[in-house]
Amino acid sequence: MIKKNLLTILGFKIVWLSCVLGELYINSLFGFFAGIIFLLFFLINEKKILLVIKTILFFSLIGYFFDSLLSFFGFYKINAQINFLFLPVWFLVLWPCFCCLFIDVLTFLKNKKLIATIIGTVFGPSGYYAGVSLGLASFSSIIAFYLMSFFWALMMFCYSKYFNKKYV
Repeated sequence: MIKKNLLTILGFKIVWLSCVLGELYINSLFGFFAGIIFLLFFLINEKKILLVIKTILFFSLIGYFFDSLLSFFGFYKINAQINFLFLPVWFLVLWPCFCCLFIDVLTFLKNKKLIATIIGTVFGPSGYYAGVSLGLASFSSIIAFYLMSFFWALMMFCYSKYFNKKYV
């Protein structure tokens, strides 16, 4: 289990770097294809494949919708070569790749809604900030950061509740 968790974390980090650095130095599709490859390898090893896909899709759609709203309303802008609706094309795989962490890695948050909420509040917006610090993205105001913190707190709280019901 530890080996699988480490591979999932490493895989997600590689996808994140491929998306961000690919956008900056190669093109938008580099991260997209890295994400597809990671998702295929991740899903091949899953025993409860339908439940895993359902979980990944459920949280990915919520995250993609939230990020789309941030972009649509101009709170957070990502400079991308290829967009899908309001976001870079690689966001279509970045969210599902992140949600793979929900399957095994973040299971320690089961029955720990307060800790999950705090983790979401503190660490959720860090990925967005990293994009800003690399020159890939920009905030329009501090309100964006507060919206992200609130969203991630709620997302992680809901994940903790969801996990208790689905993965007992």
